[in-house]
Amino acid sequence: MMIKKNNKRSYLSFLLILALLAAFIPVSDVSASEEPIPELISEGKPASASYSIDPINHGPEKINDGNLFTYWDGVRGNNGIGWVQIDLLSSYTVTKINVVNYFGDTRYYKYFITVSTDGDNWTEVARKDDDSLSTQSGVDFDIGNIITRYVRVNMIHNSVDLYSVHVNEVRVYGYKADKDAVEEDLAMLEIGYAEGDSDKCVTGNVNLPAKGIFGSDITWTSSHPQVISPTGVVNRQKIEDVVVKLTATIRKGSEERTKEFTLTVKGIIPISQGKPITASYTEPGSNPGYANDGNKDTYWGGILGSETGTAWLQVDLEGLYKITEVNVRNFVDGTRYYNYYVSASADGETWTEIGANNGTEPAKDEGDTFYTDIIARYVRVTITKNSVDPYSVHVSEFRVYGTESDEMCVSLDTEALEIIYANRDSSERVTSRLVLPNKGKYGSDITWQSDHEDIISNDGRLNTSSIQSDTADVILTATISKGEAVAAKNFKVTVVKPISQGKDATASFAMPGHDASYAVDGDPATYWDGIRSDDGTAWLQVDLGDVFKIDQINIINYYDGIRYYKYYIKTSVDGKDWIPAGVKNNSSISTDSGDSYVLNTVGRYIRVYTTECSASTYSVHVCELKVFGERYEMPVTSTISINSFTLDKNAYYRGDVIKGTYAIKNNSDSEVTIKNVILRKYGLTDRMIYSEKTVASDVTIGGGQEYIGDNVTLWEVPGDCENGAYGFWLNIELGNGEIYDWYCDFARVIDESTLLTYNVNAFDYNGLTVYALDGGMSAEATVEKSLENLDSAVSHSWYVQPNGGPNFVYSSKSFLEDSINKTVELYNMYLGENAPFDTVILATGNCGINYLSRVVKAPVLPVQFLITVDTYRELRDIIDRATEAGIDCYSTLGHDLSMKKGVAWVKLLDLPQAYKDFLIQHNVKNVVIAATSNSVGGESLAKKVIEEGTGLEGTNPGDIYIMYPNGYTDQGRALDIAELSKCLKDYKEINLESEYRDFSDWESGMIQAQVERMADSAVNTIGSGAMVLQIAADGAQALYNYGSYAVCKFYQKNLGYLNENPIKGIVMNPYLIGHPAYETVKGFVPALFWQGHFNGEQIVEQIVEKQIGQAIQKYFPDTELKELKYWINYTNNFGGAVQANEVKQALINKGISDENIIENELTQNEIWDPGDGMDAPVEKIAKDIVENLSVQFMREWYTNMSPLDIQDLIDIVADIAESGKVVTYRIFTES
Repeated sequence: MMIKKNNKRSYLSFLLILALLAAFIPVSDVSASEEPIPELISEGKPASASYSIDPINHGPEKINDGNLFTYWDGVRGNNGIGWVQIDLLSSYTVTKINVVNYFGDTRYYKYFITVSTDGDNWTEVARKDDDSLSTQSGVDFDIGNIITRYVRVNMIHNSVDLYSVHVNEVRVYGYKADKDAVEEDLAMLEIGYAEGDSDKCVTGNVNLPAKGIFGSDITWTSSHPQVISPTGVVNRQKIEDVVVKLTATIRKGSEERTKEFTLTVKGIIPISQGKPITASYTEPGSNPGYANDGNKDTYWGGILGSETGTAWLQVDLEGLYKITEVNVRNFVDGTRYYNYYVSASADGETWTEIGANNGTEPAKDEGDTFYTDIIARYVRVTITKNSVDPYSVHVSEFRVYGTESDEMCVSLDTEALEIIYANRDSSERVTSRLVLPNKGKYGSDITWQSDHEDIISNDGRLNTSSIQSDTADVILTATISKGEAVAAKNFKVTVVKPISQGKDATASFAMPGHDASYAVDGDPATYWDGIRSDDGTAWLQVDLGDVFKIDQINIINYYDGIRYYKYYIKTSVDGKDWIPAGVKNNSSISTDSGDSYVLNTVGRYIRVYTTECSASTYSVHVCELKVFGERYEMPVTSTISINSFTLDKNAYYRGDVIKGTYAIKNNSDSEVTIKNVILRKYGLTDRMIYSEKTVASDVTIGGGQEYIGDNVTLWEVPGDCENGAYGFWLNIELGNGEIYDWYCDFARVIDESTLLTYNVNAFDYNGLTVYALDGGMSAEATVEKSLENLDSAVSHSWYVQPNGGPNFVYSSKSFLEDSINKTVELYNMYLGENAPFDTVILATGNCGINYLSRVVKAPVLPVQFLITVDTYRELRDIIDRATEAGIDCYSTLGHDLSMKKGVAWVKLLDLPQAYKDFLIQHNVKNVVIAATSNSVGGESLAKKVIEEGTGLEGTNPGDIYIMYPNGYTDQGRALDIAELSKCLKDYKEINLESEYRDFSDWESGMIQAQVERMADSAVNTIGSGAMVLQIAADGAQALYNYGSYAVCKFYQKNLGYLNENPIKGIVMNPYLIGHPAYETVKGFVPALFWQGHFNGEQIVEQIVEKQIGQAIQKYFPDTELKELKYWINYTNNFGGAVQANEVKQALINKGISDENIIENELTQNEIWDPGDGMDAPVEKIAKDIVENLSVQFMREWYTNMSPLDIQDLIDIVADIAESGKVVTYRIFTES
C-alpha cells in the first residue's frame, strides 16, 4: 500500500485567494461590543485520519475540500473507532459543526465529536447515536462558543458495513476576536521575497501583505521610500547596499499593533563584474581581472603598443545584453588624465563606438559614464593616452550596466531549442519520456503545448494507452518568450507503442485492484502491486505472443521522488531457458522516465524480478513494463553453434584474470559474417551482478569452418568481488540479422577457505592418528570412518559452521571427478597404495555403513557426493562435465535445514574408472553394495527436471531430480517450495514434470538400476571368483539397525579370541556421530537413529530396548540388559542437550541406574580441536586410548578379530527380519 503525501498547496491557494478578496471587500466598522459573525473556517485546512483504505482517492483531505461527492474511506480500529480530524492551524471560537456522511442509500452512521487545543487532550462536544439516515445536508451541531484548534469526528458505527466508515464533509464554523486576530496576524506576518532573495539580500520587489489571514488590515511605512516604497517596489542603487527599515501596522477594530523588518537592498552589480576579461598586454604584477573585480583600489596596467599607439581592455558578457551605460574609472591621483574610447560588439568582430573621453580633465573617483542602448556581448575600452606616462595606461574599474536583450535572446534560444530524447530515441522513435526544456540558454522561458495531450502531456510524459496502431504522430509547440519578445517552434515526433502493450501479463502475486495487466496498459498512472516472496523477489512477466527481436526495455516503477527499486531482467524464447538481460542494482530514485535497457536479443517472454523497494519491506510496484522491437523469424536450423567453451581454471581468486577459449561453428555451406560476439556475465549467487563485453566483431567464417576465440580475457576479478558463482553467456549477431544467445559456462570466485571437494585431514596425537573430515556429509563421512576403522584410529564427525552444519563444498565443473579422485587419493595416502582389501563397500551415506566397514574390514567407496550450489544451472554444468568425462551419473537437488543452502547429491550410475582401478590395485575380491531400496519413504518425494531429450521413464545419465522432503502434505509442500526458492536462485525457472513421484531416499537410497550397473561393472572388473552382495534396507532405520546387528555378529564370530561376552554397553549415537573403532574395542553396540524422528522416551523404548536390545539378546541371550553401560553420545551439534536429558530420564524410568549412564559434555561440538580443551567425545576418546588402552592394543585387537564374510552378511539379513525391519540381499556373480 502506498500513502501519498498531503498536498498543502490547495490550502495556501485558498489563503491567497482569501487575502486578495479581503483586500477588495469593503469592511464596515464594527464596535468591540458587537458579536463577530461565525464563518466557515475549516475548508482546505490540513486533515488527517487514523487510517485510510485508499489514501490516493479517498484520503482524509476529502472531508474539507468543499465537494460533497468526495469522501474519506476509513476503517474502525481495534478500539472500535475510526477517526478523521481537521487542524484549524490556530485556535478559533467554534460555534457550529456540520458533518455529512456517505449518503444516497439506506445507511446511517453513529459518531461523536471531540475537540482539542493541543492535539493531545480531547473533549467530547457532540454525539450522534440515533438511527437517522445519512443525507446530503448532514447533521448540524451547535456547540456554543468553544475555543479550540483541532476538531475530530470519531466514527463508531456504519449500519451497512462492520468495519468501513465514511465522511464526505466536515464543516466547522467560528470566528476570532479582534485582539486575537491582530495577535495572530502579527505573529504570522512575513514579507514575501523574490526567488533567491531574503531580508539580507533584496534584489527584486517585495510582497507587503495588506490583509492578515485573520482579517486584520496592514499598512506599511519605509525609512527609505526611494529604495523600497510602502507598496514594496524596490529601486536598487548602483554599487552600494542600502539598509531599509519597514514598519507594518496591523489593525482590526480598535486593536492595533506594529512590527518592524530590517532589509538590505543590494546594490546593482555591473553585468561585467567577474566576467571573462582580456587585454592587449598586461604589465607584470597586474591583471585584467583587477578592472572588473568590484574593487577600485586594484587596477589593470597596460602598455601602449609601439605600432598602434593604443592599449585595449575587453570584457565578455557571455551573452547578449541591452547595454544602458558603461563606466570607466582610471587611476586617480588628482592630476593625470587619460584619453580613450569605448566600443561594443555582438560577435567580437564588428564594433560600434558608444563614447569617448578626449578631454584633459583629471580622472575622477566616480569615473566617466557613457549612456547607450546598444545590444552587444563584448565591450572594449581602447586607451590612447596617459598624460603623465607615454607608455603605461591604467583602468581600476570597467563597469557595464544593462539587461539582457529579450528579442535577441528569444531568437537565439529558438534557434538552439531541441527536444532531449532518452537513450536511442529520436523524433522518429519516441519510447520514453521527453525532456522539454523550460529555459533557454539566453534566459528565455519556454512552455509547451501538445496536440495530443492524451499521448504526450505538455511536460513530456508519455501515455500510450490510447494508441491503436503501432505509432502515433504528435505535434509539440514550444512558445519561447522573454519580456515582450515571443516566438514559437513546432516539433513533430512519432510515438512508438510498446510491443508489450495489451499483451498477456502475469505475476508471482498481485494485490487486489493492481494486477499485472496494469503494467502493460500504456498508462503510467496505473501500476502492478506485488509482494516479495520467501526468496526475496516478486516477478512480473509479459508474454509477447510471438518471438521478437528486442532492442529496448523500459521499466517505470512507482515514483514519488523518494523511493527506489532494485531488480533484474530476464528474457526467454520458450519460457524455459532464461537469458539475463539487465540489472538495476543502484539506489537511484524512481522517476516518471523510468530506466531503459538497450538490448540485442530475441525473446517472447520478459520477466522482471524485483528484489527491493526502499519504501516497503514487502511491496513492489511497476507502473509500466515497456518492450520495444520487431517480429523475428526464428531460423529453421541454426546457422551457427557453439562447439566448445572452456575456462582456463575451475575457480579463481580476487585479482585473477579469467580467460576462456570458445569455438563457433558455421553449420552452413556458405560463408557467414559475425557482426558481434558479446559476453554476458551474470551473477548466479548474487543475481544483482551483470555486465556485457564485446569479445569479437566483424568475423567471417567459411562454410563448415570454425572460428576460435583463443585465450580471450573474459573478466578481471575485482579485488572486492564477492565469493560465488558467475555465469557466462554469448550473444552473437550475424550479418544477416540472426541473433543467438547461449549459456556457456560458470566460474567460481573463491578465497583460501573455500572448499571445492571434501577432505580428510590426519593429525598425530601422541602416536594416535586422528582423522578429521572437512566438507561433505554422510557419504563423505563413510570415508573418514573407514580410515578410522582400518587404521584403528579415531575421528570426529566433521568441522562445523556457526549454525552447526558441515562446511560447504562449493560447485566447480570438475566436482564429481575431483571427489572420486580425492576418495582414492585418501585411501592410498593413509592406508597405502597397494594395501589389499578383501572386500570393498559401495554405499550411500548412512550411519550403519560406518559399522559395516568396521566389522567387514572394508573401505567404503561412496556412490554419491554432496555439493552446495546456488542455482540449478551450476549442477547442470557439473553433471554435463561428468558425462563428457565418461562418468555416468544423476543428481538429487534440494534443501537441507542444517545448511540453509541449495545442496545436491551427485550420484554415480556406474563405477567410474578410478573406482575400477582401485578394485584392481587393491586386489579386491568381493563388493558389498549397501543402501536403502527404491521408494521407501523418508526424503524421497521428487520431481524430475524436464529438458530437451529428458525421458520421463526411469533414470538415465544426466537426469536431475528436485527433492521435496516435506511434500506429503500441502503445508509441507509449501514449506519445501519456500525453502527451495530461497536456496536456489533459479528455482522458479526450472521446468519440472507436473506430478510428484516417489523416488529413492535422497541421502540413503540407491535405485535398482544404479545397483545393477555397478554390480555388473564390479564383477567384470574383478573377474573370476568375484562376488557382489547387495544389501537393500527398507528405510534408513533398517540400515542403521543392520549396522548394529553386524557389530553383534562380529562379536559373536570372535568369541574364541574374546573368551567372554564382549558386550559391555549400548552407545546411543544420534545422526551422524559415532566412533566404530573405539566403541567395538570397548564392547559397545551402537543404537543409531535420526534424532529428529523421536523424542527421548521413544528412542529408549523403540530403538534401544526393542531393536538393539533384541539384537543383543539374539546373539548373546544371557546378557542382562539392565547391567550394561548406556552411553548417551550426544553433543551440542548432534542431538543437543534437551533430547539428551530426555533420553537419560527415560533410561532411569526403565530402571537403569545413574552409575550405568555415561554422558558427554553437552556444550561441546563433536570437533577435533585440542586447542580449546579435550572435552569433545573425539578428544576424550583419543585421551582414553593414549592413556589407558594404547594405540598398539587397538591395532592388535583389530588384527586378531576376524572380519565378517559374505555369508555372515547374508545371515544377518535373516536375523534382523525377526525385529520387523526388512532388509533383503541379492548376489551378483560372474556370468
